[in-house]
Amino acid sequence: MNARVWLESVCGPIRWRGAEGTCHCPLPTHGSRDRNPSFSVNAAKGIFFCHKENLGGGLEKLAQLTGQPLPDAGAAPGTGGEPLRIAAAYDYRDEAGRLRYQVVRLIPKSFRLRRPDPARPGRWLWNLGDCEALPYRLPELLAALAAGETIFVVEGEKDADALAALGLTATTNHGGAGKWTLACSRRFPAGAKIAVLADNDRPGRAHAVQVSRKLADRGCEVHRIELDGLPAKGDVADWLAAGGDREKLLRLVAAQQAQEEFPFTDLGNAERFAQRQAGQLRYCRSWGKWLVWSGCHWKIDATGEAERRAAETVRHILALAAGLPDAKQQQAMTAFARASESASRLHSMLALAETQPALVAVADDFDADPWLFNTQTGLLDLRQNRVLSHEPDQLVTKLAPVGYDPAAACPTWDAFLNRVLDGRADLIRYLQKAVGYSLTGDTSEQCLFLLYGQGANGKSTFLSTIMGILHSYARQLPMDSLLVHANRQIPNDIAALRGVRFVSAVEADDGARLAESLIKQMTGQDKIAARFLHGEWFEFAPQFKLWLATNHKPVIRGCDEAIWRRVRLIPFTVTIPAGERDRCLAEKLKSEWPGILRWAADGCRLWREEGLNPPRDVVAATDEYRGEMDILGDFVAQRCVRNPLASTVVADSYRAYEAWCQQTAEHPVTKRTFISRLRERGLQTKHGSGHVLVWDGLALAEADSESIPVSGNELTTVTATELFAHESLG
Repeated sequence: MNARVWLESVCGPIRWRGAEGTCHCPLPTHGSRDRNPSFSVNAAKGIFFCHKENLGGGLEKLAQLTGQPLPDAGAAPGTGGEPLRIAAAYDYRDEAGRLRYQVVRLIPKSFRLRRPDPARPGRWLWNLGDCEALPYRLPELLAALAAGETIFVVEGEKDADALAALGLTATTNHGGAGKWTLACSRRFPAGAKIAVLADNDRPGRAHAVQVSRKLADRGCEVHRIELDGLPAKGDVADWLAAGGDREKLLRLVAAQQAQEEFPFTDLGNAERFAQRQAGQLRYCRSWGKWLVWSGCHWKIDATGEAERRAAETVRHILALAAGLPDAKQQQAMTAFARASESASRLHSMLALAETQPALVAVADDFDADPWLFNTQTGLLDLRQNRVLSHEPDQLVTKLAPVGYDPAAACPTWDAFLNRVLDGRADLIRYLQKAVGYSLTGDTSEQCLFLLYGQGANGKSTFLSTIMGILHSYARQLPMDSLLVHANRQIPNDIAALRGVRFVSAVEADDGARLAESLIKQMTGQDKIAARFLHGEWFEFAPQFKLWLATNHKPVIRGCDEAIWRRVRLIPFTVTIPAGERDRCLAEKLKSEWPGILRWAADGCRLWREEGLNPPRDVVAATDEYRGEMDILGDFVAQRCVRNPLASTVVADSYRAYEAWCQQTAEHPVTKRTFISRLRERGLQTKHGSGHVLVWDGLALAEADSESIPVSGNELTTVTATELFAHESLG
């Protein structure tokens, strides 16, 4: 049964215009409501679209929606004419040899993708679905790579099979020229020997260049092989049919590999070095450092690895020279190789290599994806809670010391949180979401987490455990870096926070005052300008979340929403008795790091689904903190009232404030701060008679009276507290 016949059996009468047709909607959700044709089909493409439901898809989806069986297994979506016939089917298998999908060559010539239908054995789904793109003949490819064999990359499954019949290992990608994917490149390790055979047409040659560049960027040894005598649009299968054979092909490859591609100069050595080290070394000019690929992440070269590999490159020239058949060429290359071993030539090679495109890296390219968290078992994609393989092109410099296991448990951690937070499930869930949020480089919440409570309450254990798991993603910051200082400049330790996601600071002294402008900057989303000692200024977008733990609440002088909307005070109110304290708790928790990472990743998912949504305990504790920091709050409530007809000389109001401070044993703020804080509450100043600065609409209450006589409006007597409840300045 072809697609056209099947569509008519499902939809009823169809008005055809070539391969396209319209009909009444067959979907059960429509019933008899579809009085006019609102359903479109395309037999050639095997698709449908319901205009009323704004719903479309392939024949498989239509079969599911209507409850009708698909055409017989193996039948591809057809045209309006005869059923399409399958000329060949090429299996794409995974590492374990399991069939993932097929490329089907049809008659007349065209290609389709299909995959086994897991719900109906023996039948097919005519799409790739969520299958990852694979190199053709992957199991054979991996075995050959492990054995150090040369891999042939061709265009098309037919060519790969032709070479396989000669005992060679060949692969390709589905889709033809221009469709080589990163997923295919990732199967090739650095150092792999690759021979790329191009089809003899413009798309084929462009495809060969594309594949060669992508594999060279991974550090593969890539050679493009020119096949002699190819007809226009010819390929390696045509070359073999015209008399080519295995031995001739291998001779072409050997000659190409032995042929020197780089000039005998320092720049030629730099180019040779770049080809050999692409995917293994990077140079970041703004950092002035080489980075080495460890197999899991990029790390700063602190041991001279780049210099050692430069020496290896020179020794490789000697090996190439030994393979040259011409004695004069061999002698010249050998002499150049020995001269290149001098310290000055090695230095020149590395200096020139710093600008080679395959090795150059920009600082902002590292750790750029805020949703990837690097673990020992792979890159955890926090958007989907799936683990990706470690790949150098991800440009990740951070690495957690544990792997991600979605089934890992952490019973000791759960018991610890339950004890120190007094069993408050909503507070535990909030902490879980906050830590999960901190795994990411997202800073949209713009908040500061402040763990507060007296000693022996678990704050430090909590922070040190999370810091240990996040490792290079975390950094301890001296509390002093966040406090007010005279002539403050952004210190070196702020500059070191590029790419960090979790920043902790502990133990502020009693009365220590936070540098509010810096806190706003560090918890915002704008770039921070910073520099290291004697270094150049640079900018970076913060990815970190600030976590403070202290026995004393740091002083926040500002009353504005810009600072207080960021503060999240998390109360640790339980003091663990001395006899209950476990000196081995840190080691016990370390054994559960994989489970705690899973707990944090679950928290990230909860945060994305629910938001942080601080519980009542956090809201109440933060409000109480804000009230304690409101140095003018009590004065405003007791001595100030708004009266639209009143005005008060600013100097008089400040003297009243100083007198109030003396009565209440408070330390007065400066006059400038006093004026600024009242303006933050919505009061405005103007110049009165004699150009004296006055508060517009503010009256002062009698110092010994709870009642304030207000004249000039409809109010008669009102307490300051009542009036401010109605028209608050706080």
